[in-house]
Amino acid sequence: MITPSFECEQNEEFVIVKIRVPHIRISSSECYSIVDNVFHFYVKPYFLRLTFDHELSEDGTDSCKYDIESNVVIVQLPKKNKGEHFNDLNMLTKLLSGGTKEIPQVKKPLIEVIGGEDSNLDGEEEQGGKLDRREDFDFEWKQNIPKPFSDSSLLDLEEPTVNIESKDLHPRYGFNNSHSKFFSSLGDGYASEIIDLPDPDTVLNTDRPSIQHMRIEEEFDADYYVSDFVMNQDVLDVLKFKPRYQKEYKKKLKGNASLKWNDVEKQTMMNLPKKEYLIEDERKVYLGLVDLLCSYCYNHRTTQGENTVESGWTLCKLSSTLSFLQEFDQLSLCIDTFIRRTLTYPLHRNFDLAVLCAKDVCTILRTGKDSVLRCLMEMKFVLEHSQDRYILCKLYIDDYAVWIQRENDLRLEKLASEVENYANELKKSNFNIGEYNIEWLDNFAIECEKNGEFAPSAQDLERPRQLE
Repeated sequence: MITPSFECEQNEEFVIVKIRVPHIRISSSECYSIVDNVFHFYVKPYFLRLTFDHELSEDGTDSCKYDIESNVVIVQLPKKNKGEHFNDLNMLTKLLSGGTKEIPQVKKPLIEVIGGEDSNLDGEEEQGGKLDRREDFDFEWKQNIPKPFSDSSLLDLEEPTVNIESKDLHPRYGFNNSHSKFFSSLGDGYASEIIDLPDPDTVLNTDRPSIQHMRIEEEFDADYYVSDFVMNQDVLDVLKFKPRYQKEYKKKLKGNASLKWNDVEKQTMMNLPKKEYLIEDERKVYLGLVDLLCSYCYNHRTTQGENTVESGWTLCKLSSTLSFLQEFDQLSLCIDTFIRRTLTYPLHRNFDLAVLCAKDVCTILRTGKDSVLRCLMEMKFVLEHSQDRYILCKLYIDDYAVWIQRENDLRLEKLASEVENYANELKKSNFNIGEYNIEWLDNFAIECEKNGEFAPSAQDLERPRQLE
């Protein structure tokens, strides 16, 4: 069967479903049905099942008409409770996936739930209240062995956390640590063409941060950074650029809450896997999202919204999630690592630009999950058209795009506040890469510019580099 393209709207009394089904013969009395909160549509060769978060009515006020010119079937579904607002009508994958039961937290889930409407796992609520859908999700907890909720702040958590990793298990990676031995199955040398982490199926999760840290220190080019610090017009243009998501956020503030999807985005959502997830560690998933969005914002700014053939490389190179399969326990480490990668690898290596990208992430998060989803779908499109990087969609992007559709905007708002607070505290004087302090390098670049030396040599940098 074919899943047709569709979109949903609503008013006080009805949910309106518009279904594009070219070249059919239709009978309104036979093509659809309503059962509780589920809508079925069937006309050979098309089949559509949508599950809403509130109940529909079977009071006989529903209607169906077929616009022959546009090949669109318009079905009006009466709401059981008039005036009730149906959430997430633009989250097409969620509507297609079926209803969601509340999933209890388990100690270390390594499974995913497929086909939600018939699934239930030993009850629907955790003792003490519902866990997975709480609107007041708390990002400010201290983590030892995974416990999603407690009192400490993400930003204040600087002491080492306890990690338990069984020696008889292969290292795991991907969204929610759902993959292992993936790269081994692709053949020798394949991983090195896609990611920076050597031997991803043998290097333990706990060793990835230190390996990445050493790699950045080895590959940081102080000469390049100092030369690039001189504020050329390209960097100024990037800093002044008004990205798309700023405009979307302004529209939201004016009351236009949801985005309108184009045809490519609709088809992308319809093709995403229909899954639900038992999240092993929610904080790591959210911080992985921050890391992905940071790299997205850098690419979006530096290309001024027009992706290039280098965009796939940029997205992967600046994201620790995609380049090193790294997961984060601390927001500070997540953003700091992104900044260090930004000062080491891409064309424009500028501290202010890196911080601005982190602040851009706040704008995307505050605009809501539909804005986050749009960014993820754009990343998916870029990676799928970037040599072998399409496999990173399977490991991360696809699942993030499905997962975000069921998340709560209030959680994203809280995460945005955490990111903003940390970004506002960032100082160049606190950043050292190897033996170089970033503020010292900036001051050195300014001095070179005053003296007319626009390309200092490595010999010029042979002096004390770190600030006391």
